[in-house]
Amino acid sequence: MDSTGKTIDTIWFRKLESTCGAVVHSGDNLTGEGDGDDEVIKVNLSRLPANVEYLAFTVNSFRGQSVQ
Repeated sequence: MDSTGKTIDTIWFRKLESTCGAVVHSGDNLTGEGDGDDEVIKVNLSRLPANVEYLAFTVNSFRGQSVQ
C-alpha cells in the first residue's frame, strides 16, 4: 500500500507474483501431503517500489484446517 493506504498490487492464489517481482507466493498445496507448512511467501524488500509504505498479509484456510 502507498502512504494513503491505497492498494498498489495484490498477490493471491491466481496471481502468485507481484508486478515488480518483489513478492512471490509458492502456490497452494491442496493435497496436504508432506510434513509441516508447504506454502511460502517470499518478500525481497529491496525490490519494492519506492512508493510502497506498507505490506499487508491475509492468510486463509479454505478446507477447515486451523491456522496457527
